Amino acid sequence: RSSDLLREIEKPKPIKCGTFGASALQHRYLATGDFDGNLNVWNLEAADIPVYAVKGHKEIINCIDGVGGLGIGEGAPEIVTGSRDGTVKVWDTRQKGIPVANMEPGDRKS
Repeated sequence: RSSDLLREIEKPKPIKCGTFGASALQHRYLATGDFDGNLNVWNLEAADIPVYAVKGHKEIINCIDGVGGLGIGEGAPEIVTGSRDGTVKVWDTRQKGIPVANMEPGDRKS
């Protein structure tokens, strides 16, 4: 059985990774990371411009995951990104432009 494509969305830049984990079930938000280090959250019902966008990393975002939150007892809506630049960052989409947590490699001295 073949499934019908519901919607095709083209973007000017390639996307490396994505997750639906960043939104509550009633929303159709897709969080994506790209080759330039950008984190975007797209409303798939109106995907012309992202509902959240930030230059998250200096290099490619290799992995992304999230938790929807917003409900009672569910916590904050957060997205975690990992990059080739060696950092892992946690983002709360209610706060524009800055991560709520940042893990990065320190200087190793022998």
